[in-house]
Amino acid sequence: MSGARHETGPAGATPPAAPDVPARETAPGASAQDRAPDAPSPRRAVPAPGEASAPAAPSGAGAAEQGAPDAPSRPAAQAPSRAGPGAPGGGPRRRNGRPRIGVTSSAKGGRWMWWLSWLGLRVMGLDPVRLRPPMDDALDLSGFDGFLIGGGDDIGADLYGARPLMDVRIDAERDAMELRVLDHALPLDLPVLGICRGAQMLNIHRGGDIHQEVREAYVDVPEMWTPLPVKTVTTEPGVRLREVIGRETFRVNSLHHQAIDRLGEGLRIAARDEWGVVQAIEDASARFRFGVQWHPEFLLWRRPHRRLFRAFAAAVHGAGPAEQRRAARNEPPPPAEPSSAAADAAAGR
Repeated sequence: MSGARHETGPAGATPPAAPDVPARETAPGASAQDRAPDAPSPRRAVPAPGEASAPAAPSGAGAAEQGAPDAPSRPAAQAPSRAGPGAPGGGPRRRNGRPRIGVTSSAKGGRWMWWLSWLGLRVMGLDPVRLRPPMDDALDLSGFDGFLIGGGDDIGADLYGARPLMDVRIDAERDAMELRVLDHALPLDLPVLGICRGAQMLNIHRGGDIHQEVREAYVDVPEMWTPLPVKTVTTEPGVRLREVIGRETFRVNSLHHQAIDRLGEGLRIAARDEWGVVQAIEDASARFRFGVQWHPEFLLWRRPHRRLFRAFAAAVHGAGPAEQRRAARNEPPPPAEPSSAAADAAAGR
């Protein structure tokens, strides 16, 4: 295992029966990492979209692309690289014309989150590549067309100015890796979907913070820990998430003990649950920049969560908000406006 830990899914459209993941990883809900709520990461000053040039087109297949990393403001993680389930070789690459998506994950555990994220992205015509810490300084992130910041261990409390808790598991190398990914993606306005810990990391990267224990901040919240839909979230009026999902309310799962508190720069609340806990954030100025506190990859059998993945895929292909909404809902495009010549001909002029 050298280079940047990259795992790509199999070339086919069905998930692998026995993916090439370390034996030490555990099934969802079994490891401390998978059970630990997702936590946030360091506050960062990020250039506004458009200040950096567009990413270079990915090079051919094979080992990870080499090049200077995109100016991280914090020390970048080191990187190991490994081919994922069924994939020969060791680096990210565009295969069969599919855009490549970097999916961040922990070095240990999280296999179910990776497999199901792989499935959700693959079904949408994308090529997921698993990124695990530590990340090589030489890894060229310009070969990716978007990023999914996944769930996992808590984020280091020092990144958002809080006192560390004694009974949680953190992964400083993963924190550094994801900060570097966001340093790269946000100035280029690449599509980013943050899931659970990933939503918190997005918020902290923009200067926000989190509640370290949800039930201390919201005393009425019951104990919930399940990948199945167990609570209702309500989207805020006028937010893009409601446009994408197509519903004011829908059901989500609960696999977190932390939640977003103070919002980061440029972000707004997109949804809350019935106890008032923030369940989604978004950046309305970005092409696609959403963070959700639940795990949609476990709920792909339900329409609202498939729509979120569809909208992400549409954004990766360059679609704007209106096209993302139509793609998410499988709506036909609006009728084309007739040209002036055609209009004249129809009028007999």
